[in-house]
Amino acid sequence: MASRPAPPAGLPAESFTDTVHEERDVFAVLNAFRDPERDFWVWDYLLAGYDGLDARSYAVSAKAVAEAATATLTLHLVGGTDTAAGEDHHVEVALNGQPLGTARFDGLGPFDVEFPFPASRLVEGDNAVDVKALLGAGVSESFVYVDSIDLAYERRYLADDDALSFSAVGGSAVGVYGFTAPDVLLFDVTVPSRPFRVTGYELSRSGDGRYRVQFGVPGAARPAATRPSSPAARSRRRASRRGRTPACAARRTRPTTSSSRRTRCGRRRGLWPRTARARASPRWWWASRTSTTSSTRASRSRPPSGRSSATRRRSGRPRRVT
Repeated sequence: MASRPAPPAGLPAESFTDTVHEERDVFAVLNAFRDPERDFWVWDYLLAGYDGLDARSYAVSAKAVAEAATATLTLHLVGGTDTAAGEDHHVEVALNGQPLGTARFDGLGPFDVEFPFPASRLVEGDNAVDVKALLGAGVSESFVYVDSIDLAYERRYLADDDALSFSAVGGSAVGVYGFTAPDVLLFDVTVPSRPFRVTGYELSRSGDGRYRVQFGVPGAARPAATRPSSPAARSRRRASRRGRTPACAARRTRPTTSSSRRTRCGRRRGLWPRTARARASPRWWWASRTSTTSSTRASRSRPPSGRSSATRRRSGRPRRVT
């Protein structure tokens, strides 16, 4: 595995945005989706107006919460009936016994709703998300499916069981603390198929006896740059497209005209834009302790193949509820 030295670290960031995705594939619902390629498996259902069937509670875990920030709870629901002329689905949502808000929607199909709230309302460990379906006036029945739940919050750079998977913006500094021993491995897993080990980080010991890893994150965003249009530059771009790694893997561009056909990299065939902008997208990292005496611990120290929770494709953008 390749390795790279870490840049010098400055003032480290205090937290990063972590998203917890909870989903179970329990019931197959075929009549509520119009997209034949969509995943038709759902987690649970709510039947408004029937005691014992109109409310459910779900557990969502949060760790090392930065309480001064704002968190967001996103519910991915699916309407199972379409009986009224207006909005025939009405749900109430609460977190740890405190109301978050309500949402209304109509008809069959998926519906996503967001509830922003202060992160101080989260507790360490499992948080109870209560969802209740209500039967509105003039509505004969309301059947609502619960597909999945997402919790986005600011998480401190604190190791959990001597390991942490986290994101960091290029050009920033990160300090991960809470390791019980100095034998720490650091990996950059931004490209899951090509992880590399990061060396040269700063290691220190805090007053409680635990260890802290501090390093700088490479890949700071650069201002807009002008693309040369010389024949040699065009030849280099054509050569990069023929290689295994396309040129758009490191830098994406926007076409300047609407003609010609779009390629898979976001460019349009035959027309090269004059400018390119580098994005400061987050980089994904994996920090873990090593052990030479336990094969189980050594296997846990390998970098993950990607993000721990994959979010399925959703139709439309989530609504924000205040």
